[in-house]
Amino acid sequence: MTGTGAVCAAGMAPDTILDAVVAGRSAIAPVTQWDTTGWPCRIAAEIADFNPRALVDDRKLHKLIRRTDLVGLYAAGRAIERSGIVAHRDTMEAGAAAD
Repeated sequence: MTGTGAVCAAGMAPDTILDAVVAGRSAIAPVTQWDTTGWPCRIAAEIADFNPRALVDDRKLHKLIRRTDLVGLYAAGRAIERSGIVAHRDTMEAGAAAD
């Protein structure tokens, strides 16, 4: 498989992340997802507007796995899509796919 997928504070796709790096845009900002009172560091590279439902549709899965796992599943899914393997599989004849 030759597709790519990535998620980080700089973006939700490898191209977006690379554009941020090339432009020198930092993804580090004040933490907004929890109260940082009493924390020694109040800045981080958060995934902006993090919405786990937008990453993985299966609601039951959200109860069983960690947030980092959801991000990994999303990135892996994008890599599979970008590889073209799904489109190739969908164009194959039913008999050829069974071989």
